Order: sequence, then C-alpha cells, then structure tokens
Amino acid sequence: MQAWPVLNRIQVSGPDVPGLLLTPSLFQYFVEANDLRPGLDAVLQTLDAGAPEEIERSSRHLRSLVLAGVLPEVLRSELEIAALDVFPDQGGLDLWIMVGTGDEALCLGQIGVARPSDLGWAWIEAAAMKYHRDAIMIRLGAGLADDEHALAILVLPAGSAAATRPERVYSNPTAFLRRLESIQSHVTRLHVFQAEGAALVAEQCRSLHDLVCLCLERGLAQIFSFAGRPALGLASIKHLRLEIPVAFHVFNLGGGLFPTAVEKTVVGMEDVRSAPVWSLLLGLTSPLVRWPGSGHESVEDAAAHHSSYAVMSQVYLYCTLRLERNLYVIECDSDDDGGKGYIGYWFKGGSGSEAQRALRLAVMRMVLEGEGFVVSLRGDYLHATRNGVEDVFLQRNLVCLGLLLAWVQARDHAAEMLSLEQSVRNFKGLLAQFMASPL
Repeated sequence: MQAWPVLNRIQVSGPDVPGLLLTPSLFQYFVEANDLRPGLDAVLQTLDAGAPEEIERSSRHLRSLVLAGVLPEVLRSELEIAALDVFPDQGGLDLWIMVGTGDEALCLGQIGVARPSDLGWAWIEAAAMKYHRDAIMIRLGAGLADDEHALAILVLPAGSAAATRPERVYSNPTAFLRRLESIQSHVTRLHVFQAEGAALVAEQCRSLHDLVCLCLERGLAQIFSFAGRPALGLASIKHLRLEIPVAFHVFNLGGGLFPTAVEKTVVGMEDVRSAPVWSLLLGLTSPLVRWPGSGHESVEDAAAHHSSYAVMSQVYLYCTLRLERNLYVIECDSDDDGGKGYIGYWFKGGSGSEAQRALRLAVMRMVLEGEGFVVSLRGDYLHATRNGVEDVFLQRNLVCLGLLLAWVQARDHAAEMLSLEQSVRNFKGLLAQFMASPL
C-alpha cells in the first residue's frame, strides 16, 4: 500500500482499539486541488469577532465552499483502502474533528459513517467543521491565521472513544469567553499614548506597535520643526491655535489660508479659508461642548506631540486627530464648481471600558447613518463614507463630524454612562441647538 503523508495509523487506549489519523496535510491538499484558497481568503478577511451574526453568515459560506469540493479519485480510493485495512471487521466508524495542535488541540465533535467505504465523502463533511462558528471564534481569540489552525480527523471504531477523549470542547460562547480571559495576560496594549499633550518617550515602548507610533511621532516632529521657514519650502506649515486643548498643525497646499496668513507661523480659525476645514472646526470648537481641560494649547505645549494635523486646500481636507487614545481621520474632497463631494471618516478607539467603547461606536453609527453615511464596523474600528454630496449638505456633515468628535471626547470623561437611546437623543439635541445658532 502506498504510504500517503496524510495518513497515520495509531493505537488508541491500548492495542485493542485501532485508529486512523487523517493529518492536516490532507486538508491542505484538498484546498489546493479544488482551488479553494482564493474563495476562502475572500471570506476570512472580512471576519469580525465583535459581530456574531456576521460570523455565523461567514461560517455558512465557508462551509459551503468546502462541501462543494471533491477529493481526487486516487486519494479517495486510498482513504477507503486504508480504512478497510485498519478496520477490516468494523462496520460503523466515528470521525472525531480536531483543530489546533499540542495542548491547544480542541475537539469540535464527531460524525458517524456506516461503513469504511464511505470515508471519503464523510471526511469532506467533517473537514467543513473547521469553519464552524465556534471554531472560527476560538481561532480569532487565539490570534491565529487560518493556516495556523490545523485540522485533523481521528477515525475510530464507532463508540470506542467514549473513555479516550483528552481534548477540551468549547460548545458555547461562554466557554469561548473563558478562553479569551485566559489569554488576556499575553495581550500588549498601546502604552505610548497616555494622555493628550503628554510627550512620547522611548522608555514607554513595550511593543512593536509602541515603536511604530513613536517613530511616526518623531518623524512628524522633525517636519514640524521646520514650520514657517521659507528657505526650506515649508512656509506653508503652520501651527493652528484653537480654543480647545488640541495641538494641531496644518499643511496648506494652496488656498487653504487667507493671504494675510502668509507671514504667520501661528494661525487661528479667522485665517482659515478652506471650506471643509472651516466647517469641521466650527463643530469641533463649539462652546456647547465642554472639553476635558480648558483653554487652547500653546505652541510650546504642541511640541509635546505632533499626531494631530491637517493637509488642506480651499476645497480639500485630510485630517488626522489623535485625542488621548482615540484616533480620528477625516478626508473631504469638495468641488468648487458646484459638483458632488465626498467625505471619508475613520475611527479607531482605545479609551474606556469595553462597555464604553461599544456604546461609543453604536452612537457614532446611529448618528452617522442618520446623516446619510454608509457605516461599517469591525471591532473598535469604524469606517463611514458619504458620496455624491452637494456642497451645502457636505458642509453640514463636516460640522456634524466636528461636533461629534468633541462630544465623544467629552463623554469619555463623563462620570455618568447613558444608554444608547439617551446618548443619541443627547447628541441630536446638541446638534439641533448648534444648527439653530452656529456662531
């Protein structure tokens, strides 16, 4: 008999219980033979552990892709021959489905097959369980890629495994949450961004993420250190002085500031000519929102960090705001000829408890969808877009975004935690009040 690398004969609980282990190589071979990898990856890349309903839909899709595959005839025949050889006098067989390796191996369950000659199709049915919802959640919780979460099938005589199962079984979300708690001590959080205005120092770095943030900050600091120096071609970089505790720099690509600001190194809102920037700042600096801290940051205060900046022209804005551990990115491209405009908004949250983060994202989603944005969520990450917007509505959207950012930062420091309905009603009331008297 040909010795396939996908088959291993084993003995379970003594010499009286034969077994056949179908190794992870068989699944890899099956995926390649049926060209499944592009289709599987297209679904796997959309997975979001924070959206159980989406996980369930993705699970069904992934399993359907596997079930549509076929084992090459030569390999199917080899499986059946091996089963008849290992279990010559056995009728029914149990296929135990396992994912992971070593101490982390988990048993997902088993399916039965009436006779060894049916092992080929039964293996495909068992292999599809690799993408069961619980298996996906376990893999995501362990931080593993799909090809790092090996699938193996243990074939035993029917009913013989009752006393020989060493694997742990996670059959419900509660068990999965316990698993997540067990790995929390191995998760490294972002340490370098502790508070708005706090300097970033190498001694705070405890992860690669920290180092990337620090290097980005140092690079921007070097650029901003040349602000206002015409000989270097960087006279268009200014410090924007706002009446809120935010350190902010602007790159003027042309037309973003009034000509009177040419000789200034520090500018204010009165110097801003860019319509998108003006609208965003109008909401961001609204006196209706009481920011944590008071007053503006001076140029000296701004030297502490440089993670908030905007690139602008008269009709364009790209803005990054790092406020404590929350990161906001806004892009707007309007058309000064009266055409349609575009707004993109990205948010990655880091501040607050799990409940606070979930509430913050839910409020943002409801508010933005009410303003006509198309919103998608993945964990603590939110992305919203608005296309084909006439200028008057585009400016309103930007004002709303600015006010929403300010409100979120203020709510992060509030002692009282409101419900979702109360929070949305609170913000919409604030927005209506602002629109009634914007200046």
